Amino acid sequence: MTAAPNYRKLAIAQGVARPFDILVRMHPENRRLVAKLLGCELHRCIDPRAQAWVIINKNLWGLQARTHTIPEQLTPFSRNNNWWEIVTRVARRVGVRYYPGVGEGEVERLVFEQFAESFVETKSDPDAKAIDSLVGSHPVVQQAMASLRLSPTASRSVLSGLALATLRADVTVRDGCQKVGEWFMSGLRWSWAISVNSALKLLQHRTTDLYTSWYAAGRGNSSKVALAVSMIYFQDLVDRTVEEFEGC
Repeated sequence: MTAAPNYRKLAIAQGVARPFDILVRMHPENRRLVAKLLGCELHRCIDPRAQAWVIINKNLWGLQARTHTIPEQLTPFSRNNNWWEIVTRVARRVGVRYYPGVGEGEVERLVFEQFAESFVETKSDPDAKAIDSLVGSHPVVQQAMASLRLSPTASRSVLSGLALATLRADVTVRDGCQKVGEWFMSGLRWSWAISVNSALKLLQHRTTDLYTSWYAAGRGNSSKVALAVSMIYFQDLVDRTVEEFEGC
C-alpha cells in the first residue's frame, strides 16, 4: 500500500496553503457546499484535508483549474495557479479593482464586498430598513458586525442571508429578521455574560445556514469562483475574530 498524500505539503508547494487551511477547519457541511458550488464531487471522501485538496486542485473544476486562462486550459503542462493568482484573476473577471502591491487578503475582501453588494441588491435591497432595524434593536448584533469590520452592505448580506435561511424560499427577508433577532437572544440568554464573543460564536455555528443562502447566488463560472473565495474569506474572518476576542 502507498502512503496517503501529504495534502498540506502539496498545498504549500503550490502556494495555496491559506485556502487549504481555512477549508480544512470549516464545518464539513460548509466544505461540501463550496465543493458543490464548484462542481467538485467528494464522493466517499471524508478526510477534511483530502476534501480541501479536491476543492482546490481537481482537474477542470477546482479553484486552480477554474481560474486558468483559455490558453492554459488548452496546454496540458500548464502550472497550477497559486492563491494570489486565483484571487486576482477572480477579481479581474468580476470587475473588482485593486491597487498593485496590496496583499491577497485585501483582494479577497474586495471580492467579498462585491459579492455582498450583488447579493443585497438582488435579495434584500427592498428590506434594508428591516435589516437595519434588526441591528438597531439588538446592540450585541451591531457590535458583532462592527467587530468583523464589515461595510454596511456586507453586514446586510450576512444578516439577510441568515434571515432567508430561517424561512421558506417564498418568504421575504423582512419576515425573517424577527426570527434572526429571536435566535440571537435565545442563544445569548444562556451565556453568563452577553458578549460580542458569544454573538460571534453563534454566528460561527450558523455559517452553514448563511452559506446555503449565499449558494443560490452563484451563477456562471466567475460568479461561482468569486462566491467560493468569499466563503473562504468570510470563514477565516469570523474564525480569526473569535480567536481575537477569546485572547483578550
